[in-house]
Amino acid sequence: MFKLKRSVAKPVSYILAWFILVGIFSAAMGLSDLIAYLFSTPGNWTFIAVLVAIAVLSHPPVWRRITRNFSSK
Repeated sequence: MFKLKRSVAKPVSYILAWFILVGIFSAAMGLSDLIAYLFSTPGNWTFIAVLVAIAVLSHPPVWRRITRNFSSK
């Protein structure tokens, strides 16, 4: 295997984790059923938005940038 720089390895690991999660759900429900289910109702759009928000906010550099703005000097 090859080694990645630390700054590259973290985002790659997040992306791979999301692909693995999507793969598990796809295998369980079938890809077309999953897509139809996720995009069928407005409630599911909210669910997708929450998942994306969690993914973005759980990324450490984004979280640090947000908390730095609220910290007192």
